[in-house]
Amino acid sequence: MEAWLKTENILFRFPLVPQQIEIDGGYRVDTDYLANGNEISIFGGKNLKKTSLSSHFPSDKDRSYLEFYDFPEPMECVRIIDEIARSQSEIRYIVTETEINMPIKVTGFKRGIQDATADIYFTLDIIEYITPKAVGWSPLNNTGSSVNSNSNVATTKVPLNKRSDDKSAKTVGKIHTVVKGDCLWDIADKYYKDGSKYRRIRDNAENQKKYPKLKNSNVISAGWKLVIP
Repeated sequence: MEAWLKTENILFRFPLVPQQIEIDGGYRVDTDYLANGNEISIFGGKNLKKTSLSSHFPSDKDRSYLEFYDFPEPMECVRIIDEIARSQSEIRYIVTETEINMPIKVTGFKRGIQDATADIYFTLDIIEYITPKAVGWSPLNNTGSSVNSNSNVATTKVPLNKRSDDKSAKTVGKIHTVVKGDCLWDIADKYYKDGSKYRRIRDNAENQKKYPKLKNSNVISAGWKLVIP
């Protein structure tokens, strides 16, 4: 088993494999309450993976536990790690014979000498790196439409005097009359095919203006006429 850090210009193998090879990978789960009082959990996405690597850079190569000997002096190892951490190109953390091969950023590098051997002990904190995706944009054409560069769907820009903040403009949407047994989750599931989108209905300005209790509660009453935006 070998542990590596790799950039566009640097390939560094750790003299010793870190003491623990593990990745902390988690998921975000949000919770909310339905109108009937039941709590639900909603998957909110994946957290970035992270880990800490602890080992040491040997000051000499006359060690029986070493598996290879072609590595720099301890201070040179520190310099290389620092250079990698500041790199603007992609950094990859790789451990052979495992699933670990991921782009990362270095968030911490603690090191020091613990005994008279002059070995440098260290802890390297790293976190998964995901390249941000740019949002496409294009100006209006002569027809008042723009085309998103990431799709084939044309979008129409609404003139300032026709936007929703114009008091004369009316909300366009379906109207749902609440009946006994209805809850916001079920209504959202009916119209959006996804009950977790019930906030669209609850937080709609027209609905909250007509039914102020929606600002602090998910409870709805029979006879209400809710706008489905």
